[in-house]
Amino acid sequence: MRQHMKLTLLIFLIFSTGCVSVQIGPKKGEQAKNIKFKTPPEPFVSIDSSDVDYGWKNGINSTSISFRSVCNDTIDPSLDSIQQSLIYGLENVQVLKSQRVPFQQREALNSIILGKLDGIFTKMEFMILKKNNCTYTLSYIALDKMFDSDYLTFKDFLKNFEVP
Repeated sequence: MRQHMKLTLLIFLIFSTGCVSVQIGPKKGEQAKNIKFKTPPEPFVSIDSSDVDYGWKNGINSTSISFRSVCNDTIDPSLDSIQQSLIYGLENVQVLKSQRVPFQQREALNSIILGKLDGIFTKMEFMILKKNNCTYTLSYIALDKMFDSDYLTFKDFLKNFEVP
């Protein structure tokens, strides 16, 4: 249960405190529409969070899969800036992989990162994409020792994720 609480806290930290912006102008970003994806299978269950468009957790393995979209935002950060905002607040950060890859007919930033949250090593993979005035951040977050347990489920999620 303690690991589940820490994982929930990590998801909250990644999608709230790490990305702070001041809105200048009349328009604030909005969620993308017409996204197609395949829901992760059981034992994943839906997470109700205003920090992500959709998210799922596996309470058995303490892993999570989620995505967030922002469209028509007045701020247009680079893929690298988005990644930096996601890992802000983690300690002992190690970027294990960070590369530009083709995804959804665009160049995306795909990274695997290891860091400590509340003294516990947590490993995560992000796929960050910008397409048609929208930014998409897909994430897989796990305790370091459990990362491989649902990794193929995340890869399947990426394979079935489609944006307009």
